Amino acid sequence: MKTCSKCKQIKELDAFTKVHSYSEERRCHCKDCCRQKTKNWRQANPRKAINHTLKYQRGNPEKTKLAIKKYQLKKKFNITIEQYKEILLTQDKTCAICHKVCASGRWLAVDHNHKTGQNRGLLCARCNVGLGHFLEDKTLLASAIKYMDKYEKN
Repeated sequence: MKTCSKCKQIKELDAFTKVHSYSEERRCHCKDCCRQKTKNWRQANPRKAINHTLKYQRGNPEKTKLAIKKYQLKKKFNITIEQYKEILLTQDKTCAICHKVCASGRWLAVDHNHKTGQNRGLLCARCNVGLGHFLEDKTLLASAIKYMDKYEKN
């Protein structure tokens, strides 16, 4: 247990960030107070805050991409990066429709039902766009298959 020097509340040790990753020493302000201090500074110094963020992003492109991906997965599909990776492993790291590894090396898209919002699986860009062009309409897809079969037999 430790007392925050800012809010004076007694909190568990994990409510305080470590001074260094290799040390057990904790900061004197709790995480909540640190967050609030940062928020206040960003509001008071918007240009400096933007420049600071841009500088960090340029210096850490891989971390930035991963952070953006985590945010998008949570915001759009309500899944964590760990859940995404679990789904990817259950699909053998391939598209759920064509069963191919994404050739471009990009992330597979989270396919979801646009009416219910329920996630279905992970698709490569080609299959994801293909479903979209058919408006996720099974009748339309079946009609396309019949059309292809008609001309394949001749």
